[in-house]
Amino acid sequence: MPISESQRDWHPGSFTKNFTWGLPDNGLRELHTNLRVGFDGNVQDTVRETYIERVAGLERPFQIPTNFFLFNEIRDGRNYLVADELVFQAIEFEYSRDFDKIALIAFLTSLAGRWKGARSFQRWPSLWAKFFVIDKVSEQGWNNSQISADNIEKFIKSDRRYTGDTSRKVATNLNHLFRCVDLSSLDSKRVQQWWVSSLFLVLDRIIRDRKIDGLSTSDSELSKALSISKFTAISGPRSLEKELATPHIIELYKICGREMRFDEEIVKNLTAELLSERAYRPNSSDPIGAAHPSNFKIRQYIPRMCALLAMYAGFITFEMDEIEELDTEGFIKRKLSEALVKLKQFGIIPTMSVSELMKITRDK
Repeated sequence: MPISESQRDWHPGSFTKNFTWGLPDNGLRELHTNLRVGFDGNVQDTVRETYIERVAGLERPFQIPTNFFLFNEIRDGRNYLVADELVFQAIEFEYSRDFDKIALIAFLTSLAGRWKGARSFQRWPSLWAKFFVIDKVSEQGWNNSQISADNIEKFIKSDRRYTGDTSRKVATNLNHLFRCVDLSSLDSKRVQQWWVSSLFLVLDRIIRDRKIDGLSTSDSELSKALSISKFTAISGPRSLEKELATPHIIELYKICGREMRFDEEIVKNLTAELLSERAYRPNSSDPIGAAHPSNFKIRQYIPRMCALLAMYAGFITFEMDEIEELDTEGFIKRKLSEALVKLKQFGIIPTMSVSELMKITRDK
């Protein structure tokens, strides 16, 4: 049985290198560009060595993205970088401050997988950062006043789990990363879209990390696994709204195919199995939004192939250019009606009427 996260040693690894992020006002734009180039604009698993060759022209160290922000797998004797929610966000959407926050959660989750030649501890590369956030930021408040390099260095040097020869470079690099993201921007008790995307991302990483140890993760285990990961402690202050939203988000994650939702063939087969619908073909390759009628802040962009599955699960789908309308009751009612009509067209009998679904939104 694997040892618990809290018992593992902390290793700085290649985080002592400069990634040359640029000024904090630039955010993690360099990382966004790195992922787009490395994955060649496709949300598909990529051979690690090919990724490294592609980003060589950017003149940025490849180790920070590949060893700390992405997830690695060994398949058929080859190293792969997995196209998960972080890659989806980088490829399908222009750079934004929301990307910064999602990327930070990827870093703090500290699950990087395995690749040939990696040392065992590189599977969990940034535990020192994760526990700094859990023990200091989460407990003392989500603001920038406590993330100085001095405070970070003092924290990691005082913990017996830290095994690095240097702590100052790690502390200054982590401080710069926090300033690029603006850690205080996570300080909200409301459900926000980046938070929903981050929850998807953490589930992606958990499932794949457990597979390394030969452990499968059933749908019923997702909630517990998310809790063990400390997602709520690294993604901003806890709140009742987030707690109530989490089961709905997990339900959307499950219905869309979980970590395999970017594999069109798998989603097509899932749609056929669940809905007996084999002829569904989306009219676009662009992502589509899905929102829960009980709280329209619970919204997430998903592969368009997942749209019918999301509607079956009670979510409303919307185009990206409709985002400004999402807080109006008339819009909600219209989209609910459209969803029910489309389901009926495919021979799927909805379990609730528009008026019943609207009652849910008014009761919340």
